[in-house]
Amino acid sequence: MRSSYNLCNNNVLKKMRIVYPKMFGCGESSIKLNTKFTLLLALFFIVVFLFLVVPSKHHRLPKLTMIYEPTDFVRPYNRTYPFTPRVIDEEGNIHMRLALISDADKNSKIDAHTWSSKLQFAELILDSEWKTATLMLKDSCEVRNHYSYEGRGSEFSELIAFNGHLHTIDDRTGIIYRFIAKCPEPELIPWVILSDGPGNIGKGFKGEWLAVKDEVMFVGGMGKPFTNAETGEVINYNPYYVKAISHTGQVQHLDWRRNYESLLNALSVGPVGYLLHEAAAWSQHHKQWFFLPRKESSEAYNEVADEERGTNVVIRTSSSFSGVKYSRLPAAPVKQRGFSTFKFVPHTNDLILIGIKTKEYKGEVASYVTVFKTNMDPLLEETEISRSDKFEGLEFV
Repeated sequence: MRSSYNLCNNNVLKKMRIVYPKMFGCGESSIKLNTKFTLLLALFFIVVFLFLVVPSKHHRLPKLTMIYEPTDFVRPYNRTYPFTPRVIDEEGNIHMRLALISDADKNSKIDAHTWSSKLQFAELILDSEWKTATLMLKDSCEVRNHYSYEGRGSEFSELIAFNGHLHTIDDRTGIIYRFIAKCPEPELIPWVILSDGPGNIGKGFKGEWLAVKDEVMFVGGMGKPFTNAETGEVINYNPYYVKAISHTGQVQHLDWRRNYESLLNALSVGPVGYLLHEAAAWSQHHKQWFFLPRKESSEAYNEVADEERGTNVVIRTSSSFSGVKYSRLPAAPVKQRGFSTFKFVPHTNDLILIGIKTKEYKGEVASYVTVFKTNMDPLLEETEISRSDKFEGLEFV
């Protein structure tokens, strides 16, 4: 038996008690939505969308606590220098505190994981008329470190006060440290790692000198192409690069080849001659760079002969390295000694310099201090301060 029901037959609906919503239309082949209901449904979805997408203080995600404030990156430069005040005694003599650091080269290694250097404190005494100077050595202690490159480390080549901190650089690893210079337990805190050459080489930069100009730390190398020790053949020009570091640790790699060559041309050392730089500083009073080379030669580099090519020349130049001038100290240079570091004496308008000359000759090392004026008048002739330590860093602290 076949039966069927017409859902649109009111009699049938009444009997079946089926109630259908008004939004359905009967008598048509399709089911249509009521316009009012459609609008209400669309409005509902729009409200939900706005609630989920548009930011609101009522449903915003909680703000994460930052571990630093953005202002940390723009803190003003700390100009404190030196860190301890000078003392003037009853006779008018001026007393200033210094720190020195040594570079023991391969002898810095203590064991498989430890390398060391020597921190030496000293006192510079300058008479009231700026005619004589004396350096008195004070306490000293060992500086231990555990960072190395190819089995060598802690070969510190300079000290510099920068942004309220003392810094040093290891010329093997290329690491610049913030140096808490205190005895008996000095501390080295790695700050910036410098890569060689233009900054894309997997080797530490051999930084030999540090200087501060316009609140920027400049880190320079020898300023001579790296050559084969036996043949003199040029291997690379990486030592021509200078690193400029902001007080927040940003690094720029500067090609100073023309600058270094302008110094060579001024001294007329010839086409194969060279200068080796380990001591440089910017004078804010003179608006000039000062370079006190460690070695000077009109002949090609030779590792053995280089041990006796020390010099006493003082070079000055503008920031653009134009108009290079130089002078020589009156005493004849001892060829086994050359400048490894120097600083302007504070409170003298950069008229007085204190420098350290070092000797490396046939396996022997020694250090000597000298003080003189920019007009080359000596206040302290070269005086031995160590027969066992090669001090390559010097700074007023």
